[in-house]
Amino acid sequence: VSHVSVYCLSIILTTLAAESYVVMIGAIVPDDKLAAVLGPVAFGLMSLFGGFFLNIDSLPFYLAWMQYLSLFRYSFSAIMQNEFRGLTFTCDMDDTAEWVESLEEGTREHVEEFLHLLPCPVPDGEKHLKRLKLDHSSIPFNLAVLFLMILGFRLMGFIMLRRRTNKLVPGARLKSGAQGSGNGALNSPLQASHAKPAADSDGERKKK
Repeated sequence: VSHVSVYCLSIILTTLAAESYVVMIGAIVPDDKLAAVLGPVAFGLMSLFGGFFLNIDSLPFYLAWMQYLSLFRYSFSAIMQNEFRGLTFTCDMDDTAEWVESLEEGTREHVEEFLHLLPCPVPDGEKHLKRLKLDHSSIPFNLAVLFLMILGFRLMGFIMLRRRTNKLVPGARLKSGAQGSGNGALNSPLQASHAKPAADSDGERKKK
């Protein structure tokens, strides 16, 4: 499978997962204004814990579990592995000197001692993925999780819509039944008014 195909598949699954999440929120929340608030807030948290803005290893233990609820974590991991796995980087002296200058003074002194042994600060794509803490899961695993998220969000939205429909249908039946009984009550005086002249006419005929 080519890198372009994996990239396109990752983007498609991410888009479908995001749409499925919006469908689920719209089905669960009864108020459209509340749904319009919860959607962006949830997507903001997913982006924050997706691994792009924060290194996953830097999260405190009481917030680290939220990364597994972020659909962007799996799409970002799949895209990064698709781009960097198997690559080998080359660095010239200017790049190495710039990297050394960016280090702290104490670290710089130790690095300069064995600088001639370092071909490149990040020699290959695997080291870059390890630095970003994205080397634990494979591309098929990340894409499979996105697919399961699509199914889960859609199924949850369907279940909630079905529950809301079952709650509304009996009410509609009661309303229609009340309207029917009301129409019967309105028709009964009319029927009585028609029956009364008929009874009066029969009584007059008997008197004659």
